[in-house]
Amino acid sequence: MSSLEQFSKSINVLFSMLGMEATYIPTNGSAIEVKVIPKRPDTILGLGETSIYSETVLFDLRTEEIAEPQADDILEYRGVQYRILSEPKRDLHRLVWTVEATESG
Repeated sequence: MSSLEQFSKSINVLFSMLGMEATYIPTNGSAIEVKVIPKRPDTILGLGETSIYSETVLFDLRTEEIAEPQADDILEYRGVQYRILSEPKRDLHRLVWTVEATESG
């Protein structure tokens, strides 16, 4: 088994243990049940001499579940809908997407 296959297997175990149920709703297409790992890091944005606190919502998704997430797609997690804000980013091994999202109100 190659190291990439081992890493992929480890990612799947991680998502099976820590992943939370969510629904991915693409702008054009049908809803898909997925596992996500939510993250809420505190972000402080500097604007001149002013610091602005921003609560950021990030979700990790497996690339095997969602081939190409897009900005403006919706992720429903715990009854709240989040809109993906920008182009998702993949990890080094291209196994996990990280998307930044905001409550879609």
